[in-house]
Amino acid sequence: MNEKLSGTQAYNRPESYEDTEKAIDEPWSIQFSGKILLAEDSKGCQILTQKTLNQFGLEAEIVDNGKDAVEKTLQQSYDLILMDMQMPIMDGYEATEELRRKGVETPIVALTAYAITPDMKKCLSAGCDEYISKPIDMNQLVKILKEYLPIKEEV
Repeated sequence: MNEKLSGTQAYNRPESYEDTEKAIDEPWSIQFSGKILLAEDSKGCQILTQKTLNQFGLEAEIVDNGKDAVEKTLQQSYDLILMDMQMPIMDGYEATEELRRKGVETPIVALTAYAITPDMKKCLSAGCDEYISKPIDMNQLVKILKEYLPIKEEV
């Protein structure tokens, strides 16, 4: 069954009180600089992911299908694209392939509910630079953000 995760299921929850403290204190202490395009059709995931990115100091623009992701990316510049791979109208695979054909070099991170190796390979073959499975693990998200975006200097 291909069911979407609700907004509250979109992130892994810490397993203990100590993990909760770490998840709350450490990730939010990092502030990044950049503009993100979030291509995601689930309203709950859109809201949760946008709030999370905003807490990291990032500006996030949302589209809900791959066709709009391609159009927006060709119209303006983004520092990173978070691309759900299962969307209506045009899925993330097709959108990523189209962006790469058009010469877009912006890093694209695949978002998918399937955490299996063949799916990961399919995402990378389509032109994605990274892969993150849902529910999103905060430590993995921070690692990806650190790889592709500058950290804001403290003033």
